[in-house]
Amino acid sequence: MATGKSSTKIRRGNAGRTGAGDKTKSDSGRKKLLWSVIAAAVVLLVALLAVAIIKLPKVLYTENDRFRFNNLEIDSTGYWNKKEELLLKRLNLTKGTNLFSIDIKKLRDTLQNISSIENAEVRIVLPDTLKFKITERIPRAGLYLGNSRLPSAILDKNGNLMKPQEASISNIRLPRVVNMQNGSQLKPAMQLIMDALNNYPDIAIQQISLKRRGELCVYLCYRRFKNCIVYFPADSETDYLYLLSVLQTTILRSGSDWKIFDLRYRGSVTGR
Repeated sequence: MATGKSSTKIRRGNAGRTGAGDKTKSDSGRKKLLWSVIAAAVVLLVALLAVAIIKLPKVLYTENDRFRFNNLEIDSTGYWNKKEELLLKRLNLTKGTNLFSIDIKKLRDTLQNISSIENAEVRIVLPDTLKFKITERIPRAGLYLGNSRLPSAILDKNGNLMKPQEASISNIRLPRVVNMQNGSQLKPAMQLIMDALNNYPDIAIQQISLKRRGELCVYLCYRRFKNCIVYFPADSETDYLYLLSVLQTTILRSGSDWKIFDLRYRGSVTGR
């Protein structure tokens, strides 16, 4: 009997431990399944967010037919005013393009690479418009190369070259710059032109020859009646305002019929 009781107790003990182990395994399995479901949900959510981040801007902007480029507004007082079709051709810009697919910075840089444009601003006006604000270079002289009767280029105050057909040329006759040997000669020539234009309205420069290095041979008209030739030094440090004042004073005081003045030596004027 003792042996039988002992055997019964052992069987009960094994049964209890087995039930507890099964429950532990079951709980562990459920937790693993739960975490797997959560992980899968997180991966799916991240994937959906990634798709949304990539696709949503396209749906809202770059692939939205409401934002197709159809109108161009140009704010300019020079040559490019009302030149929409010509400017679109120069920029290789096609109507119907989505506004948000256009590289605005690149478009602005391309505009400013046009020789007659000094500065440009580009902005989008929703839903379908591009607006250009253009500041054009002001023509101050014509550059004549060789024996051409037409200017090869138009110069602004700093000597920047513009294509004649794209420069806003008024009816005012521009000074001629001729016989240029190299580009460095343009700076003193344009400085003299601008100093005369801004400070000496009685002096009208008609032509500057750059044939001889180191000097400007200038054909000008004083008060619309006295035509003369004046030699100026061509140097970046030359004070052309001073030389122009000396020239004007000499013309007024001399009362002579001098047609040629030489101002290449500071402090002295010779004439004949």
